[in-house]
Amino acid sequence: MAHVFEVSWLTRRCLRFYKNVVLNYEKNSYQEIVFACEIASRAAHYLNQNRYISLFIKDLVPRDFSRTLFLQRYMANFAELSRRQIDMSIRVSGNDSSIIMILNSHLTMNLKSKSIDQNSLYLLEHFDMRKFSQNHPILFKDTADLMLEILQGLDSSDVKNIVTTIVQLKDGSYENDYDEAALSIQTVEESSDSEISDDEDFHDQAVVNRCWIKAESEEDYKLICGNSIQLLTTGSESNRDVNVYFRFLTEHEGSEAEPVKVRHFGMRSNPWGYKIEGCTDHERYDARSIDVEVLPSDKVKHWIITKTSRHLIVKCNKVTVVKFNFSADSDSDKKESCKLWSNKVTTDFMLKHDWKALFILNG
Repeated sequence: MAHVFEVSWLTRRCLRFYKNVVLNYEKNSYQEIVFACEIASRAAHYLNQNRYISLFIKDLVPRDFSRTLFLQRYMANFAELSRRQIDMSIRVSGNDSSIIMILNSHLTMNLKSKSIDQNSLYLLEHFDMRKFSQNHPILFKDTADLMLEILQGLDSSDVKNIVTTIVQLKDGSYENDYDEAALSIQTVEESSDSEISDDEDFHDQAVVNRCWIKAESEEDYKLICGNSIQLLTTGSESNRDVNVYFRFLTEHEGSEAEPVKVRHFGMRSNPWGYKIEGCTDHERYDARSIDVEVLPSDKVKHWIITKTSRHLIVKCNKVTVVKFNFSADSDSDKKESCKLWSNKVTTDFMLKHDWKALFILNG
């Protein structure tokens, strides 16, 4: 009432009552503390009065009921918590690791069902993971690995949020370089060789919000940001291959005489190698090898495959692992067939793969 009618003296009296009476617990019991917690939570949620939360936390810290003990009981039925209660839990936890330990325990219970509930997603979206990764790096990596294990069983409706979250977590964990736009994926704006420097180390130029989806084999997708494809692998599966079938425009474009020719780029995991039809032996995935000393060892690998008029470039977690010059690097008996790779391609391509968990950035 004091807030609605803007009665300042009554507002101050309510705050004083909360501090001197409500927080003056008779028995220092959990029931008394949670009662005070709910008052503070509702004042912040419904009235935008955050001073109650500040008083509650300041009073809680020196008591026998530590943040950890309180959160363990307050969040015991995590799946049943309201968004308001999750917000309060985040405020109470501060930089404490207990809230993530509770989340990990909750996620572990969901491993068999391979699912992740909306409360978990909400917590991950609103908790400051950058600060947490800096203060608790080991627990942070455990959390990311646990989520990846669950991720492989999710359907596409859940994948959009959780995959982008994992990529953001992974980037922050290993590089401590969070983008201020939460849950954004960095993509490469690339359209021609002129945009690539002499050493072919092209630069990330834009942050674009897109949707990660589970990649289906033998399906058509659209190129993004010029002639680029972005893929995400989330495990260390051995001898798994992925093939990108580009459709090249020819001089017969628009006529009945083969207006489009198809050539593919293929890549296989552990040991890592690749092939380029028309440039190398297209039957062998180990026609050319990817240097394992250069390839990032991260469990989550974010691939960007870009075709220009002169090169095919593959980056993994921002590291260039393939830089193939069509004219200079092709096999000696492929000097004519490799020329097709300099042609323009259509915006659609076909993807074939046998990975259990492969995701593509939908264009």
